[in-house]
Amino acid sequence: MQRMARHFAIVAYLTTAIGFVACSAPGPVLPEVSGEPASPVAYEMEVISHRFKHNIAAFLNIQDGGRTELWQLSMSDEGKIHMFQYIGRSFGSANPVFRAEKCFLYAKDMPDSDLVPLEVFTCDHLAIQLQPGNCQDCKVTALPSYSEDVTEASTFLTGKHLNSIPAGRYIGKKMDAFSDHTQVWYWGLQRDTMPAAGTVTSGGKVRTVLDGFVQVEPGDGSERISIPLPEPDNSLF
Repeated sequence: MQRMARHFAIVAYLTTAIGFVACSAPGPVLPEVSGEPASPVAYEMEVISHRFKHNIAAFLNIQDGGRTELWQLSMSDEGKIHMFQYIGRSFGSANPVFRAEKCFLYAKDMPDSDLVPLEVFTCDHLAIQLQPGNCQDCKVTALPSYSEDVTEASTFLTGKHLNSIPAGRYIGKKMDAFSDHTQVWYWGLQRDTMPAAGTVTSGGKVRTVLDGFVQVEPGDGSERISIPLPEPDNSLF
């Protein structure tokens, strides 16, 4: 009986250890960063070819205090929605460095379905620097100046172009992965303030909004929309 109990204890320990390892991405932890947090700005980003081959749109959003989120919307071969979220901080003013800390993978069956968490893992070995691109106000991702400390794992995030998103606008990319093509959905930023229902866009009139997803009235819809956001309500009541 004691031998069996010990056997189960060893199995439980190994299972727990494997579980913890599976939640961590490979790569050394990078050195601490010194410097001021980057200023808030949002970018539409060239998609990352990683994990899924049907990649639709990516956005990088630097918020107050340098807190940064990199989101990418992808599709599986079965048409299921997958959303990667890289959370970290950005430092520096002219050419900010984004340092990832935690990464998440979510799934949805449809844009109006619940967001289901699938994976969470540490990714503090990932780092990119936003350097000037070949157009006005655009950036391109590259390895930071301390690239000797950055593992090859960061290279899948480099060489991506970013275009800044003007304040007061929602920028979205069309999704077309459902059998009922009368449903026109867009996904994009700004996520904090969404377009109001009834807003008329180049893709049609907005019907519903949810978690960065915008549905417009049935129709073909353009591949990309830029919608003015509603004015904030500054009244007390």
